[in-house]
Amino acid sequence: MALRILTAISPSLASRLLTRVWFTPPRAPLRADARARLTEGTSLSLALDGRRFAAWSFGSGPAVLLVHGWGGHAGQLVGFIAPLVERGYRVVTFDALGHGQSSNSALGRRQGSFVEVAAVMRVIVDAVGPIHAVVAHSGGAISTGIALSNGLGVGRVVLLAPMTRPSLYAERFGRWLGLGVALGDAWQQRAGERVGFRWADLDLHTAADRFTPPPVLVVHDRGDKEVPLADGQAVADSWPEASMVETTGLGHRRILHDAAVIARVAEFIAP
Repeated sequence: MALRILTAISPSLASRLLTRVWFTPPRAPLRADARARLTEGTSLSLALDGRRFAAWSFGSGPAVLLVHGWGGHAGQLVGFIAPLVERGYRVVTFDALGHGQSSNSALGRRQGSFVEVAAVMRVIVDAVGPIHAVVAHSGGAISTGIALSNGLGVGRVVLLAPMTRPSLYAERFGRWLGLGVALGDAWQQRAGERVGFRWADLDLHTAADRFTPPPVLVVHDRGDKEVPLADGQAVADSWPEASMVETTGLGHRRILHDAAVIARVAEFIAP
């Protein structure tokens, strides 16, 4: 009701408010055991345009980059570190700007964007060298797609419960708030202009139009209540070298801690 009133009074102000809400990630707690695991790695001193972000490196060998999702943090992916290090890989993980232990985003306090995460990925590549594989969770899949579109070369990609159709989520966001077509279009345009993207260019199921997709493993739970299975299936159906594993009972986040999933991912990266 308040939003509808604001829309009637000042559509421009309503659009700015919606854009800010869209770029505000939720905050996920960092478990003590995950924090302890991160401290066992080598802390990397890295920054994007002067904004420092937390990053850690484990082991040695070809690099595997772990990318958390929207509102997540590096601690959610620590279960993948040991199996990959044991197979002779260097594992690098990080907290995106506006997330976890990192500095504020260029967008402001407690803000962030998928485009900025992709830029952080490029900084990491410049620091550590070529990346053999990327393991991305949820919204991290979108950032990975942006990075690939911008020329990031990797041998393999793993997408865990991937959010792959952000343009669809933007439309749903507008419907959920009861926005009319005009305001919905206005805030989407403002959001794209703010960080420099076109919504259609973020969708991973059309990625082959923008770059040659590397081999990909998609792992998605049938009962995921945050990102539907259809998102993962869209990539598996459209990328030329794709395989998909559907799980049951793991939801959106437990999939990151399941021993069978972790083993399958490690086998895919190191066949």
